[in-house]
Amino acid sequence: MYFLIRADHIAPVYVINLLIADLIQICMRPIILSTILLIPIPLLAFFLVGTLKALSVSIAVPAVEQRRIIGTLALVLGNYTVLFLPLIIQTLISGVTAQHNVEIGTILESFSPLVDPLLYVFMRKGAKDTLLAFHCFDKLMGDQEQSQVTNTMTMTDTGVEGSR
Repeated sequence: MYFLIRADHIAPVYVINLLIADLIQICMRPIILSTILLIPIPLLAFFLVGTLKALSVSIAVPAVEQRRIIGTLALVLGNYTVLFLPLIIQTLISGVTAQHNVEIGTILESFSPLVDPLLYVFMRKGAKDTLLAFHCFDKLMGDQEQSQVTNTMTMTDTGVEGSR
């Protein structure tokens, strides 16, 4: 390259520099992508721990609501970990070894749009009412409630007080 610069051949030097920069970007892209995808995991864990500390001190928030809040944050962290961590690991491995072996990360990541609405439905306060709107769950819930009623009645008939 030194001889090209001295002979006033700037265009070939520019093209060679672009080629080298492109090769570096192609090699580093999976590592950079994986690093960017790893950022939410510590943030979600930090927010979960911070919320746990704040709720443990709080007396204004009822215990049921505290469990619901912590459960929501834990579900979001678990969702990201289960669905995206295999993709991140797969991307890191393929970036280092330059081989695409297993596509399980891509398969799990494709389930994310399906899991997010389910998480939303079940995190709501009226999740039981939502399930009862479907006829197949209505019969299932009716059978469970019926068995709870018979168990309570059996306990009171034998002299054991049932809690209601």
